[in-house]
Amino acid sequence: MPTYRVLAWRSIPTQVEVTADDGTVTKQPMAAWFMQEVSRIAMRADLTGTDAYLDDFAWGEPEARDGAPDEVLASVVAGQAARFGRRPDGHPLEGAARYAGDGTAQAGPGSPPPSAGG
Repeated sequence: MPTYRVLAWRSIPTQVEVTADDGTVTKQPMAAWFMQEVSRIAMRADLTGTDAYLDDFAWGEPEARDGAPDEVLASVVAGQAARFGRRPDGHPLEGAARYAGDGTAQAGPGSPPPSAGG
C-alpha cells in the first residue's frame, strides 16, 4: 500500500510525496497559490530570508492509503487544496467556505501535526 506525506509551512501544504510499495517516490508541488500564500504570511510576519522561515517547513508523518500511487497523489493534493477552499490548480472551489487568509485551514488527510511548525 502506498504511503504519502505532506510538506507544509506551518499548516499550508507545499508539496506531496508518495512512496510506492517498491520504494519509488513521486513528488508533486502544490499549485503556485500555496507558495504565494506562504510568502504573503511570512512577509507579513517579517520572516522571509530567516532561519525561522525555513524552520517552519516540516514533513507530516507518512500515512498509508489504498490505491495506485498516482491516484493517491492526486487524491491527497486535491484534499489538501480543498482544505483551503481551492482546486488542485489553486483556483477557488465553487461554493467552498472562504479561507480566512491566516495560514490555517480545517484539518484533513495529510495534515502536518500541530508540532510541525503550526
